[in-house]
This record gives sequence, C-alpha cells and structure tokens, in this order.
Amino acid sequence: QRYIFIQLPLFGKDKPEECSEKIDQWFYIFNNMSTMETMPFTQKDRLFRRLSSVASYANLSDEDKMDYDADLKAYRDIVGQLSYAEAKGIEKGIEKGIKTGREEEKTEMIVNMMKVGLPIDQIAVIANMTVDKVREMFGNQKIW
Repeated sequence: QRYIFIQLPLFGKDKPEECSEKIDQWFYIFNNMSTMETMPFTQKDRLFRRLSSVASYANLSDEDKMDYDADLKAYRDIVGQLSYAEAKGIEKGIEKGIKTGREEEKTEMIVNMMKVGLPIDQIAVIANMTVDKVREMFGNQKIW
C-alpha cells in the first residue's frame, strides 16, 4: 500500500489557464477555493459544474438553504405531477383510440350486413344492439 501526500501550498500554478491536466485543475481548485468568486473549469467538465453547485449550496446561510430546499421540493413535486398527468393522458388517449376503433369497426360491420340484405332485427342481434339503436345510427336508411 502506498500513500501520497499533497502539499497544496507548494502547488506552483497560480492561474486557471496554467492547468491543462485534470489533476492540476483539482489542485488549483482545492488550493484557491476560499478566495474564488467563480469556479473555473465549469465549461469544460460537468464534474466541476457539479462541484460549483455543491460549493454554492454549502455557502448559503441556513435560512437560504431552507428556502432553496423548499423551492427544490416544490419544483420536483410539479415535475412529478406533470409526468403523472402526461402518463395518464397518454393512457386515456390510447383507451379512447381503441374505443373509437371498435365503434368504427362495428359500424362497418353493420353497413356490410345491410349491404348483403340482412333484416335489421338480425343485424341488431349480431351487433349486440337494439333495433332502435341501429336505426338511429343510419337514420332509417337502407344501405345497399
């Protein structure tokens, strides 16, 4: 097992532009974090963006942290509600589409039975409908 000790005060790079390697960027941040106003390297690496977010949160007052947490919870609740509503809407749309398809298929079946000359009472029995309902669908007209 090997241990490596890093002496940050001996790290010799004073500007972010001098840090081309990832390890140099980390050393620079650790060495200068207490004096930085903005986090460097956030444009290049999402890990540094995350570190910037965590550091910003840690720097908030207790009251500001509570406000931030409440806002974040409210945001997540809204996102969850929208996601649920979207899923329910899709589900209802599918159900409605299936129902409409079945109704169209039934209507087509009734039209075909009328075209071959089946009596309306037989059509009603086959379609599992009342004679009045079949007449209502087609306005008492014979289709053939």
